[in-house]
Amino acid sequence: QWIWSLQSLKHTPSQKQGMSWQTESHERSRAVYWMVQAAISLALPQIIIATAATYLHRFYMRKSLQKYPTKEISATAFFLATKVEEVPRKLEYVVKEYLKLGTDSQSENSNGSEDPKDFERLKHHILYYEDILLRTLCFDLAVDHPYLPLIHTVKDFHVKSRSMAQSAWSFVNDSLMTTLCITTNPSVVAAAAFLIALSHRAI
Repeated sequence: QWIWSLQSLKHTPSQKQGMSWQTESHERSRAVYWMVQAAISLALPQIIIATAATYLHRFYMRKSLQKYPTKEISATAFFLATKVEEVPRKLEYVVKEYLKLGTDSQSENSNGSEDPKDFERLKHHILYYEDILLRTLCFDLAVDHPYLPLIHTVKDFHVKSRSMAQSAWSFVNDSLMTTLCITTNPSVVAAAAFLIALSHRAI
């Protein structure tokens, strides 16, 4: 139930409510970007970003961005992923990092809000949306990622170039900014990343 056709991307809840796919795609990417920044600040592994991003992309195939704002859902998916992947961070830390990110390009460069009301508001929203996120995901929180198939592929082909393996890994990471994780089997994503890295090396 977690793999959608490319045709389905033209009929998401957000688009049914009037949002263009270009805008929706941008908002999804920005939400994942926030996850990346928060993970770096909190010294969390890549698996947190991958799981959280997958939750977010799945969520917005069933709910609209108009009703469920990306910043709150991004923070909620991120917080949930830290618990599911068993590298938890206190909710207060997650809230603090997301407040630093702001809501637009100008405020993203700021040091974040110091207003206790903003802190409590976002904290409340994360706890509120967590239940909605869990229900929307049908409490099915296990996610298969391309990383393990990619590792097997690198070993099977006896790749000795560390830079090539890192390039393939980076391609998988970058794909999280897109909807590839909900339209393509993880093993196919891994194979594609490997081939792209191989072709770049050949060039």
